[in-house]
Amino acid sequence: MHILFIAPLYFPSVGGAETHTRGIARALAAEHRVTVLTDAGHRGLPRVETVDGVQVLRTTGAALMPSGAPDEVHWEHGLFGLLAQCENLLRELPQRPDIIHAQCQVAFLLGSILKERLRCPLIATPHETEPEADGLGDARSRFLCTLPQIDLFVAGGEVFAQQIRRFGRPGARVEVVASGVFLPEATGVRPPRPHGVPSLLCVGRFKPRKNQLALLEALALLRDRGMETHCAFVGSCDAGSMAYRDELVRRVDDLQSVAAVYEDVPDTELASLMRGADLVVQPALAEGLGLVAVEALGMGTPVVVTPTDGAHEVLAGCRSLMADGFEAHHLADAIATALSYPADYERDLSRAERVIREKFDARANAARLLRVYQRVLEGEQCGQAAV
Repeated sequence: MHILFIAPLYFPSVGGAETHTRGIARALAAEHRVTVLTDAGHRGLPRVETVDGVQVLRTTGAALMPSGAPDEVHWEHGLFGLLAQCENLLRELPQRPDIIHAQCQVAFLLGSILKERLRCPLIATPHETEPEADGLGDARSRFLCTLPQIDLFVAGGEVFAQQIRRFGRPGARVEVVASGVFLPEATGVRPPRPHGVPSLLCVGRFKPRKNQLALLEALALLRDRGMETHCAFVGSCDAGSMAYRDELVRRVDDLQSVAAVYEDVPDTELASLMRGADLVVQPALAEGLGLVAVEALGMGTPVVVTPTDGAHEVLAGCRSLMADGFEAHHLADAIATALSYPADYERDLSRAERVIREKFDARANAARLLRVYQRVLEGEQCGQAAV
């Protein structure tokens, strides 16, 4: 089978949607032909290359910016210029895809157009946590989630499935296939408890929803209580906020020695940081899922998360891993408790690690997704509803 993923951002960009798409694409590529159509972003990446056995085709955003020519219509140049680039990149495909899988709302529109060209089924997976918060986000979401070209929605979790049902057509077909990450072999050995200053890690795009400033304030509260910690804030401004990053950097400098900010860390180094951390903290105000906590738990690293909808779904029954709220004092209390390793935290941590291995293994979930693809293709051949 040949699967064409469409994603506005892809590796080496770091984020939940990117982790999801890369994990599934990489797993499927072990036995199938997989292509990802994405954008080069600001890194000057190659137009065509192979990553993890996956063919990656990249548009160039700079070419979509208006040139200022008097015969140029800016709206047409931006939208239709992307289509022209995609048409050229499609010539790199070794064969027509059997299925298109669009990741994120913006890809639903592009995927619908490509479906008309390539004549194959279209699957859509949303990753936007709060799409209604964007300009005209509610209307945009209803429009994109009711596109008639979409044959099936696949949600990475129940939170996203509810979002589709809220915005989509009545009776829209939705399958839930959990996001997947590549997990190391389980050792059953807990990392040693920290000696000296505990090392914390916070990974996420620099943007207000990720709530890094509240975590930084929590570190200051802990210091005032006599508990020294150090936190590495690792992230990027891809689909983020440079202004928020700059404010975080400024406040980190003001606090001195409590934290450091690192941007665009390679995935191999990030994995090493996650394995070496005493605690991974996910302080977000909202998460549809929260793959950072999933990755950390898969590596055996303890976590503290805020009580988002996604955290409740992933860590149901593991309440001691969650802060009581989203403010600095909630985070400070949860971090102090986690680093004291009480019995209920240890018990919930072991339970959460088992859940992660059962639900979020990339290879197992790629196999589940493949079965969904096959049912869609069989339904198309029979001229019936796919699912």
